[in-house]
Order: sequence, then structure tokens, then C-alpha cells
Amino acid sequence: MKLLAVEDLWKRRGGEPVLRGVSLALEPGELLAVVGPSGAGKTTLLRVVAGLERPDRGRVQLSGRDVTALPPERRGIGFVFQDLALFPHLTVYENVAFGVRRGARERVDRLLDLLGLVAFRDRYPERLSGGQRQRVALARALAPGPRVVLLDEPFSSLDADLRERTREEVVRALRATGTAALWVTHDQEEALALADRIAVLHGGRIVQVGTPEEVYRRPKTAFVARFLGAANLIPGEAEGEEAETPLGRIPLDRPARGRVLLAVRPEHLELLPPTAETGVPARVLGRAFKGHDLTLMLEAGGRRLRAQADYRLPWREGDAVRLRVREPAAVLEVEDTALQNTRPLPYT
Repeated sequence: MKLLAVEDLWKRRGGEPVLRGVSLALEPGELLAVVGPSGAGKTTLLRVVAGLERPDRGRVQLSGRDVTALPPERRGIGFVFQDLALFPHLTVYENVAFGVRRGARERVDRLLDLLGLVAFRDRYPERLSGGQRQRVALARALAPGPRVVLLDEPFSSLDADLRERTREEVVRALRATGTAALWVTHDQEEALALADRIAVLHGGRIVQVGTPEEVYRRPKTAFVARFLGAANLIPGEAEGEEAETPLGRIPLDRPARGRVLLAVRPEHLELLPPTAETGVPARVLGRAFKGHDLTLMLEAGGRRLRAQADYRLPWREGDAVRLRVREPAAVLEVEDTALQNTRPLPYT
């Protein structure tokens, strides 16, 4: 039995569907990140799961119990709002203990210790940093002991260094308490680094769900490939486990036949000296040094490509090289414009 299951959720706003048949499941203790562009329906999905909005169709189940019609306070689900919504007139301890039975106050003390808030227990929210306020909001959501907590872009207002440290502490607290989380984020790197699974939401539909490795390395569509990082889209003619492409004959992540559209990640392109006997001829169009690596813009086979390479490579704009694909390319499905379905290849 799934801890949390949403089945065929539809939600309209102003006559337009925001959620289109969303189905999703959450395992006990799992961190599931929901990613997608602005307007994809991420926050609406959380609000329906929390009970703040009713779906037009579909249901929400918690441990097999249908909670679709229950108000938020009867669902046993924690919610960390994007604006945190802390009580300004209450101290850190009072915020976290708000609504918790007196007999469960030891849990409040444990959470304050777990999230590094003991030294701030008597402070008011206005005297806390952004990261500290974020941890207080999470502690308050966890204090009643929910099995599921919903996080709506919890770190979006923090600067880069503080965001990284705070999210690591939050994940550690979720793991330590065994709490499952449905986590909405606009930060793809955050989702890839921290989530057990990722669900990609686009146009109100879930278009792919899988582990970070699965979704990144084997995207199903061009949208997923490009949303979760840079991707070179290359046409080809597939013959089973390989395809003939402008970059030569390359391996595929799954068998296909006929015309196909392939995704190749920049780091899966290998640059070789112009005298190499393998690969196809290419020319460097541009170079961006990033300290730990290089981003190179290339032209090969009549196409402009992006490659991620070792920072020690010497090639610069105008240099001739050879280019080889060193990982299987992802075979993509063709998306229709309405996102009502995807149909298998061939690519047209």
C-alpha cells in the first residue's frame, strides 16, 4: 500500500484545466520532488493534496484511506508554505509547539535539537536569518508527527550558499524522522541532488517519473531532456540498438527502428585531437571556462552542439577537433502540442 496516492486529479481554474489527470504515489520515508516550469500546476497539486483546494475529479488517498473530502486539519499532512507563515508574536519554541499536545512536547525539543534551533528557541522570527526561519517552519510542520509533509519551493528566497546548507539540514531532518515529503522546486539541480524520485510536471500532466538518474539519463521527451539540463537533440535513422546520425553511428538506450529523435547530454560528447581515427570532424565555435570544467560550442555534421569537457583541454575558438558520442543516446517520444498524449517514434 502506498503512503500517499493521488489518482486522476483534475482541477480547473477560470475554466482552464490546471491539473490534467495527475496520478502520483509516495512511498513511506521517500523524498519525491515535483519539478516543472511556471504554470505547470505544481503548487495547485500541493494545495489539492493538502486539502486547501478540492479537485474537480479524482481522489487523494493516505495509507489507503480516501481523504479527498477531508479538511486540511484532519488529513495528518504537514505543509511548509513558500512564505513560511510563521507567527511573528510567538517565539521559535512557541511556533514549533503551536497545536502540539502537551504530552508530545518532547518531540518539539527533539526537533529543535535536530535542526540546530536550540540556541534560538526564545527568539522571535524577526530576529532570525532566512535559513533559520526555514528550519523553524519545517520543525513546526513536523512537530505533530505527520507521515507526509508538503514543501512548496522552500528554499527559493535564500542565497546560493545558505540554500545549499539549509536544504541539507532539512533533508537530514526528514530522513531522521522517517517523514515522507512531496517537494515542489523550480531548481532542477536541487531535485537531482536530493530526491529519491523526480516527477516532471508539464502543462498539468506528469510526463515522466523516475529516479534522478533515470530521468536525467533516459528522458522520454525533448521537454524533459532540456528541462533537466542541457541536451543536444539529434535526428537519426535507427536500426535496433544503434542509429546513423550526423555524429556517426551511435548506440541507443533502447532499440528503435526508422527515423528517430535522440538526446545526447553535453558531458556525453568526447573531444579528440583532429588526427584521431575515431569520431567525426568538428570545429570549436566558442569556449566558456568554468573552473571545474569547460563548456564548448561546436559545429559538427551541420549542427551546433554543446559539449561539457575537462578544464585542461587546450582547444579554443576556431580549432579543429574530432567528436565522439561515448554514452548511449536517449530515444525520445514525439510530443503533441496539447500534451494530451505522447506517441512513439518515428521522429518527423
